[in-house]
Amino acid sequence: NDLLAAALARNGISNVKPAAVINDTVAVLLAAAYKKNSVYIGSIYATGHNTCYLEPYCGEAKAPMVINMESGGFDKIQINRYDHLLDQRSEMPGQQRLEKMVAGRYLGELFGLCLKEALALRTDATFSSIDLSQILADESNELARVREVVQERVQVVISETVAVKLQALAKAIVIRSGRIIAATYAGVIWHREGSCPGRQHIA
Repeated sequence: NDLLAAALARNGISNVKPAAVINDTVAVLLAAAYKKNSVYIGSIYATGHNTCYLEPYCGEAKAPMVINMESGGFDKIQINRYDHLLDQRSEMPGQQRLEKMVAGRYLGELFGLCLKEALALRTDATFSSIDLSQILADESNELARVREVVQERVQVVISETVAVKLQALAKAIVIRSGRIIAATYAGVIWHREGSCPGRQHIA
């Protein structure tokens, strides 16, 4: 915060007085708790992933404190060979293991790794989470958009039958992501319930 204040001063910005610099996940929790007093858990589930929560320290002589879990870095979770391959190709092998299974930055890449094997491609298949959204949103009879996205990304023409299977693959990847995230939320809720039972909301 002092560095930010000094930088503002150097740039002639004197009408801004930063009070604190906080993590984005913590900011989500605090902003939501300001509006709804039963919010004790904050989470970012987008390009990346992280969760924080208010540790009440019930029955202890400690003041409540927000714990930033950096949950995207959890690594006590079973991975499959595509997760392993994605991890090895990443900028940080062995790190952010859970995030690589759930976050938007990685879901398209996971889909591409699976598709490369499914279609016996010789080159990598590059997909984004936006591509996955378009694949999942296609409800047309012949899955024209699914086929277009695949052709655009890997220059392969696929049949409607293959498109159905690839849409199911995309759905499985996204559902797994949601279930893993839900499990992390359940863990935090169970932890807090053991100390201070009561209604809880997640921002």
